[in-house]
Amino acid sequence: IQELTFAELKPYLLKNIGRYLASFFVLFIIMAVFLAIIGFLAGMLPLTALITFPAMIVLLVAVTLFIPTYMFENVSIFTAFSKSFQMGFATWGGIFVISLVMIIIGSILQGVMSMPYSAMIGVQTIFALSDTTEVSPSGFNVVTYLLGVISAYGALVGNIFFVIGMAYQYSHAAEKMNSVSVVEDIDNFENF
Repeated sequence: IQELTFAELKPYLLKNIGRYLASFFVLFIIMAVFLAIIGFLAGMLPLTALITFPAMIVLLVAVTLFIPTYMFENVSIFTAFSKSFQMGFATWGGIFVISLVMIIIGSILQGVMSMPYSAMIGVQTIFALSDTTEVSPSGFNVVTYLLGVISAYGALVGNIFFVIGMAYQYSHAAEKMNSVSVVEDIDNFENF
C-alpha cells in the first residue's frame, strides 16, 4: 500500500464516479415516475393514499441497496436494480433498522456541529435588528464564516454514516442471498 499512487487509483475513481452518477440519475428518474404515479392515484381517490404511502415506504427501503449494488458489482444498471429489489426485500428489516439508526446518528452529529453556527446567525440577526449603526464587527463575520465551514463539514460527515450503513447492509444482503462470505477471504488473505 505504501507504493500505491493516485495515478494508479485514478481510473478506478473515475469509473466509480461515473457509475455513481449514472445510478443516481436512474434512481432519480424512477423515483420521480413512482411519486408521480402515487400522486396521481392519491389525487384521483384520496383513500388510495392510505395504501400507496405505506407501499412507497416499503419500496423505498427495498431500493436503498440499488446504488451499492451497482457500485460493487460489475453488472448492468437494470440488473443492479432487480438485484437490489431481491436483496432489499430479503433483508428489509435490517435495511430499515440500519437506515434509521444511521440517520439518527448523522442527524445528531449534524445538529451538534451546526449549533454554534446557528447561534451566531441568531446573534447576527439580533445585531441587525438593533438600533446600532454597525451591523456586526468584522471579527464576528470571520467567526461566523468559520463556524459555517464547521457546520458544512458536520453535514458531510453526518451523511457519511448512512452511506457506510448501506454499504454494510449490502455486504450482509450479498452474503445472505449469494452465499458470498468476506470472512473467508479475510482469513485467507495471505494466499491472494
